[in-house]
Amino acid sequence: MQTQARFSVTASIAAILAISWLIVLSSIPGIQWNAGQVKNDKYMARSSIEPSTLLGSSDQNGDEWPMFRGALNHSGSVLTTPVQNTSKLWSSKIGNDLGTSSPTVVGGRLYIGSYESKIYCIDANTGVPIWNYRTRNITYMDRFVTSSPAFADGRLYVGSDDKNLYCLDAATGTSIWNYTTSGYVSSPAVSGGCVYVGSSDNKTYCLNAITGTSIWNFTTSSWIGSSPAVVQGRVYFGGGDHGVYCLNATTGALIWKYTTGSPVSSSPAVAGGRLCVGSEDKNIYCLNAITGGLYWSYTTGGAVMSSPAIANERVYVVGNDHKIYCIDLFSGSSRWTWKYSLSSEPLDSSVAIAGGRMYATIGMRQIFCINATNGISLWTYDADGYVLSSPTVAGGRVYVGCLNGVVYCLPMIYDPPQPDYTSILVIFIILGSVIGLCALILFIKEKRLSWKK
Repeated sequence: MQTQARFSVTASIAAILAISWLIVLSSIPGIQWNAGQVKNDKYMARSSIEPSTLLGSSDQNGDEWPMFRGALNHSGSVLTTPVQNTSKLWSSKIGNDLGTSSPTVVGGRLYIGSYESKIYCIDANTGVPIWNYRTRNITYMDRFVTSSPAFADGRLYVGSDDKNLYCLDAATGTSIWNYTTSGYVSSPAVSGGCVYVGSSDNKTYCLNAITGTSIWNFTTSSWIGSSPAVVQGRVYFGGGDHGVYCLNATTGALIWKYTTGSPVSSSPAVAGGRLCVGSEDKNIYCLNAITGGLYWSYTTGGAVMSSPAIANERVYVVGNDHKIYCIDLFSGSSRWTWKYSLSSEPLDSSVAIAGGRMYATIGMRQIFCINATNGISLWTYDADGYVLSSPTVAGGRVYVGCLNGVVYCLPMIYDPPQPDYTSILVIFIILGSVIGLCALILFIKEKRLSWKK
């Protein structure tokens, strides 16, 4: 009986050691199983960035991000071959106060607006500044360039809070023309040789992209903070009067209007004949892009001021209830939600989708990469400043501007070096060996005593 008891003690010690080994092994990142890992990185696209936007258009045409939300339909997604690295690719201090303007990346260059009356152009591969342009701000608040630039035919179109839409030479930053509205100007879209832009003066404008002369404008009953999407001859945008509008892109005539329960500062995304947009009434709406009829609505826990991204028949939206939602485009049912708790401020930054991954900036100082299929976090990068801009993905890289004036370029697959657990592992091996040896000696000693008896 004593032998059996000693054997049981030894077996228990061995079991404890085995469990300890499993705990140690599972704590080593280098051999930890990551359920969120995206296994397929083969996405058909060019890995280089070339100036390939369509003639007279800021639409996406390859591995680039030429305007707000990446394309005229505001899909917020791009086909690209991911770059993988163990650290950031570069960061560049180009000025101060890079706010809500999101980077535009075309032709190896990055363009971004700032809260200091400037529009910057830097090298997208190195972060080296190329030129900057100062806007015509009059008051302190006019200095904000919150618009994201749109690139088309070698020209850059940018809206400003000084009530102007600027057209610049994208190569030199030289002013070509500017058009003055009576309010803050949204991010522009260029299609068919026309520039479409919204303004807080209650109007959406259509301008000649070459001359800057007015073609038409459409007046609503309240401010317009939403940026227009242009798809198949139609212009879509939201307004402060709770409405989602669809206009004829050529004439500006109203085709349909859908009324939500609160202001719509979210910019619509259009895909598969469906339009998705958020409202401050806490709902995400999916409408028929042709008729304006409601397919479904999804209720979140807070106002939705961000703009949706659409990819692989899924809709991705940031809510200011500290959650990111992934919703089925056709059924309106939830696929997953991802909860964050970094900021209590209302958020209007939007996500970007590329290579099966979702990239997000949630105020504060962090940039996130999340598996777009299951919502599991893949990596987090800590920036040195607050991040208000939405991320941009081009050439397999992720670009983000920060309030401290720094632009970050990160690899899509960020794989930082893991801590060296070798010394800890050696200690556990020695400790385990000593304990095992003591247990074995104790067992042999007790067994010999039992034989003598």
